Amino acid sequence: MTQVRPSADKIATGIASGPSYHAIRYLIDHLRASGKAIRYTLKADPPIKEIIDEGGTAGHWVALPAPTGGFSEAQKARIEGYAQTLTYWRKLMLEIDWRERDVVIAFRAPSEAPAAEGEEQSFAERFREWMLDKGFKVARGIGRNLVGQGFKVREPVPATLVTSTHQVNGYALMLRYPFDRSDDHAGITEVYDRMVPLLADVFAHEAGMQSETLREADVTTVFVTRSKRYVSTLYEPRFDFRFITRRRTARGFFEDWFTLRATIRACRALRAKYKKGFTMFKPMPALGVRGHMLAMIYKKGAGGVVVDEAYILAVSRMTEKLMERFHLQASVRHRPENRMLQVTFYSGIDVDWNITSKAYLA
Repeated sequence: MTQVRPSADKIATGIASGPSYHAIRYLIDHLRASGKAIRYTLKADPPIKEIIDEGGTAGHWVALPAPTGGFSEAQKARIEGYAQTLTYWRKLMLEIDWRERDVVIAFRAPSEAPAAEGEEQSFAERFREWMLDKGFKVARGIGRNLVGQGFKVREPVPATLVTSTHQVNGYALMLRYPFDRSDDHAGITEVYDRMVPLLADVFAHEAGMQSETLREADVTTVFVTRSKRYVSTLYEPRFDFRFITRRRTARGFFEDWFTLRATIRACRALRAKYKKGFTMFKPMPALGVRGHMLAMIYKKGAGGVVVDEAYILAVSRMTEKLMERFHLQASVRHRPENRMLQVTFYSGIDVDWNITSKAYLA
């Protein structure tokens, strides 16, 4: 990373315009909103100043004051990660100078503007684009950027994010990293784990929407929603379960009723068996597979924090019996961080990962 002080022939008070100015505004807004999460408070907006060289305005810079005791590693990672994400999104160059009392962040415009790509759309194509839901277009924009970096990406689908307090509708984008998670790629995986949620937040913030990123095994799901009442874990981390399901639609309801009745019946049978030991939701359409998912949350009688291994074994055995009874496939996932067992019955995979994602994102 660059560790230099922004150089300029003249530095003046910034003008509220241009991608570099808006990038700094986004960074300040993000740090102010996520103050609880990273324990960093901006008491007042620091002045944004303009970088002027021989050709005119070259960018903008800002000095963020350091907290008492200096920046922690978590604070540095969040500031640097979000700034780098903004440079990628707005096609800027970044300069960062970590100092004892503050950090200086400068965004510079590239020397040459990138050439426009693609052909002009026809009226029919523009009309179809205009008719698309805003959430779908934001999720698709995230997918397009990740495809360019080698990610395997599925098409955004209508989805619902469920928490203990409410449910919000939006769109979900499922993706896999360019390589398998392993010890050989641990360092790069850690970078992607930090980058993807921040990239999703930048795209969603640009459109006035909210985002959330959940990881499960080797699949990462990005969720975007219009709902203003939902707050991402980037800004307000709290102990609460979160899971994403396929959104119910009128067409999907009838399709599920006729083609996936077995998965619904299997979920209901499991729910009836263990309703005394768990708090359960109704069977919900699973995301990524043709089937339904049952969320089983521990009651206080089951320990509240951890569930007895015998309980997990009993649920797994009952799931196997229901698989044979209804001729289905199933998975049981223990999520101790959410005090939950997640059981999914399905008849097949929804989309083949081997199909290139460039076709529908082009």
